[in-house]
Amino acid sequence: MAWQARGVWGILLLLLLAACTTHTAKTDADTVIPDGDVPTVDDAVETEADDFIFVEADELLPDGDIVVCLSMKSYENVKAAGFPLKDGNGKITFCRPGCDTPTENDPQCARNLWEWINWSKYQEYQNGQSTIDECYPWPCQHKSMKALSVSYSECDKDLGSGGYSASMPALYDLKILGNEIGIVLSNIKYRSTMVYDIEKDSYVTVGYGGHASGFASGRIYFYTTSGDYEESSDSYTYTYILSAKKTATSYRYEVIYDDEQHQANFSRPPLVGDKWVVLNVNHRATGATEVLYSKVDEWIWHPFKYGKVYEGNVVDNR
Repeated sequence: MAWQARGVWGILLLLLLAACTTHTAKTDADTVIPDGDVPTVDDAVETEADDFIFVEADELLPDGDIVVCLSMKSYENVKAAGFPLKDGNGKITFCRPGCDTPTENDPQCARNLWEWINWSKYQEYQNGQSTIDECYPWPCQHKSMKALSVSYSECDKDLGSGGYSASMPALYDLKILGNEIGIVLSNIKYRSTMVYDIEKDSYVTVGYGGHASGFASGRIYFYTTSGDYEESSDSYTYTYILSAKKTATSYRYEVIYDDEQHQANFSRPPLVGDKWVVLNVNHRATGATEVLYSKVDEWIWHPFKYGKVYEGNVVDNR
């Protein structure tokens, strides 16, 4: 269908800013630190000091085995990690034993999946090899990206900025909630799941996402992979559906759905509300599609009898 078109259509996403007033970005506890700066505990998006704790190769575990913790900045090392793993409770995780420490905001070390692509694209941008604006590490604010003015209106803005633009899926699942917008923006190399703050005119990349997302109550839903979407499907064999919930200090990542083959993504954008979520799941391994729903934060999935839900809204308990 048209919404699934991969090509970038260069669609202008327009914002009607109330009363055309100009807002000045504030520096407060919700301010996102731009890339390159050292975050603090007061920042809305920060890198936790213990998000990635590595054990040196010469440190021994009690059983005498040497743990070598390879950098996740290399795709070859990510592939060698054997993701997904299981924790002591049998739950999916990307925390490598003896290498990564689960944190409050990333209890499953989900950021290990996209560390390599975030780092490589950021280096290309910093070294002048790419003009596509990038920040590091995700989640982080793009310090150079601002929405563009349009000639026909003082109120409307073009969200395509920094080398990013919108495809049909982004237009379809665009969600404006209060002062924020959850959206997937694309460039010629990859897609990013972003949150745009209207008042501050700022962009935060939350994670590496596929072609659709859902956004409600400060939480964005997306699917991700450790591979490269712009390469062959062999590069992103495994895909996972995640939730990223805004907290006082960052975003909290959680894998909320994973099928037996680890190849689930969206057949249509999800329908999300404050209390319930409806996922249009595509099982890439089998080609089957189904609709699943769960209460937020419980992630106990129940099937609908329909294969797809094309349009709808989730309000309260309905």
